[in-house]
Amino acid sequence: MFHTNSDSSDNDIEFVSCQSGVVGVENKDSNCSHQREKLTREETFQSPLSTTNQYEYQYRPILLMLIGIPGSGKTTFAKKLEAKGWCRVCQDELFTRQQCENYTITHLLQGKSIVIDRCNVTKEQRAIWINLAKNANAVVGCVVFTTPIHICISRVAQRSEHPNLKGNDPKTENVIFQFAREFCAPIAEEGIDFCRRIQTEQDEYRILQQLETILDSNSLSS
Repeated sequence: MFHTNSDSSDNDIEFVSCQSGVVGVENKDSNCSHQREKLTREETFQSPLSTTNQYEYQYRPILLMLIGIPGSGKTTFAKKLEAKGWCRVCQDELFTRQQCENYTITHLLQGKSIVIDRCNVTKEQRAIWINLAKNANAVVGCVVFTTPIHICISRVAQRSEHPNLKGNDPKTENVIFQFAREFCAPIAEEGIDFCRRIQTEQDEYRILQQLETILDSNSLSS
């Protein structure tokens, strides 16, 4: 993992991680302690939004993986990006992973930026999309959602038409905790170029604005 002594700034990336469980949430099966780490643009995870490398990124599409357990806010965020011109990939709507992969590579090769609306909680799950992105010479980014697990459970409990997790299914809560136990925080060595963390509405607003700036730059240069 990465460590820094840098002061906080808009480009800092902060993680709450633990060996067993999920970043930013309580774990009912483990008393693991949370360890805070910061990643800044001077380190391995660079920001495509900094002036030092914005030129490099503006001529390439971005594949943005959303990372988080069910109910953490991924789809809401993804739909906001979609409204700004991103192509959204959601297996709940495309039905199979193969269809998702086909859609992704087709649009990346057309120079369009993609947001992957899946949980992506393990390194193996993320590797699928990273490989597709590298084959299309796309920038790989991720946004980690650290919504507390009790809020995630409450949100999912209100779902009535979700194709997989029904709010009234007694097994749903266990499924959410299973995702939490499987969570593995992303690192640059996976092939990820930049990472952001969302815990508050302010985080979401700031990151949406930053990503919109990059998409606008891509549109002007294409």
